[in-house]
Amino acid sequence: MSMKNVILNNWGLKFLALFLAVVTWLYIVVELDKGATEEMEALQGALSSHRMVSKSVPINLKLEGVPSKGYEVQHDKIDIEPSVCVMLGPRSYLKRLLSVDTYPIDVTGHTKTIVKDISIISPFEGIDIKEKFVTVTIPIVKIAKE
Repeated sequence: MSMKNVILNNWGLKFLALFLAVVTWLYIVVELDKGATEEMEALQGALSSHRMVSKSVPINLKLEGVPSKGYEVQHDKIDIEPSVCVMLGPRSYLKRLLSVDTYPIDVTGHTKTIVKDISIISPFEGIDIKEKFVTVTIPIVKIAKE
């Protein structure tokens, strides 16, 4: 059988194969779209049934200890980046939430500025925190003698 005969013969079977391929492709596209739509509807239903909301709250840095003798923390120059975090959870929990805390940082014995990544403490079970870590800068300076 020559190559010419393979290409030019069996037009009916070739057309049927092309038709079945197009029908299969259309079926898959419709099913994938339906799955995405059902998933979105289920998610929206879950969010509305639990009255999930998001809230932006300030972050409080918790410090422990004291620097070395002759040094102090400059509390007014402490920097937390970001200074607020976005939380997602049930409205009943988040409406009572005014701020969130970091895990404590111990400044005992330090004589210079501390820059550290620290995690945020989740205030309630089931609360999703967008920012899991913050970068804090804690200035520690020598006390000026009078």
